[in-house]
Amino acid sequence: MPRQPVKYQIKPGTLAIILAGRYRGRRVVVLQQQRDTLLVTGPQKLNGVPFRLVNYRYVIPTSKSVPIADIDYGKLLGRAPKRPNKATIAKRARLAKLLAEKEGKSVPEKPVYTDADKKATAAKKAEKQKQVDGPILQKLSGVEKKYLSSVFSLQAKSQPHLWSW
Repeated sequence: MPRQPVKYQIKPGTLAIILAGRYRGRRVVVLQQQRDTLLVTGPQKLNGVPFRLVNYRYVIPTSKSVPIADIDYGKLLGRAPKRPNKATIAKRARLAKLLAEKEGKSVPEKPVYTDADKKATAAKKAEKQKQVDGPILQKLSGVEKKYLSSVFSLQAKSQPHLWSW
């Protein structure tokens, strides 16, 4: 299947609306654009959307934007997170199984995470979320904060094709 063309209206700092998934109807700030995904954040303090990857097909860019060009998110996030596809995950599992059998060990099962591991991971993610959202929150005006914290929805007689986004 050929790759879809990138939406050129979407640049870092663009405010967008997520159309599907857990955060449908939420307004977000675009941080980075990768091939077919966008790295977006709520900011979480305003509307509960953490920084996450979203396919650009499920996003409507708006004409509003926030000046975040001077913020280096590559430095904050390390490398941009990527979603491994199912084939890669299955390949890694088969490889781990073969290596374990070759060394005469028992076949590894899914790792068991303790509560301490889960708390440490959650703390790291919360700290990174604060680092990402902090500069954005400083640059938002009161009206933009109110806009981001509101939820987008359509009523029965709405005509979105006539709206200017």
